[in-house]
Amino acid sequence: MPQVEIIQKWLDRVEYDMDTARAMLQTKRYIYVIFMCQQAVEKCLKAFLIHRGSEIVPVHNLRRLCELGEIIGEMNDSSLLRIDFLSRFYLNARYKEDIKELST
Repeated sequence: MPQVEIIQKWLDRVEYDMDTARAMLQTKRYIYVIFMCQQAVEKCLKAFLIHRGSEIVPVHNLRRLCELGEIIGEMNDSSLLRIDFLSRFYLNARYKEDIKELST
């Protein structure tokens, strides 16, 4: 599959994830809103990595993906805090032992 088609496939998934996040927001399922936003950002970063000619690795941590994409140095502290927050919620949403605590 040509590189452009692979990137578009990732970006199509981003759109689907954001549509899902909006649907979860309407039903007040906030944990899943954040989870889907994390998924969307992860897929954007993976599309970027493909664009740069890098291989996709099985990494879900957004900071690590930014490091792999060599954009971490261009990010300000606020952006880093946000990607770290999303990365933490990725695990918490998938393994939601404390769902009541996460929902507040």
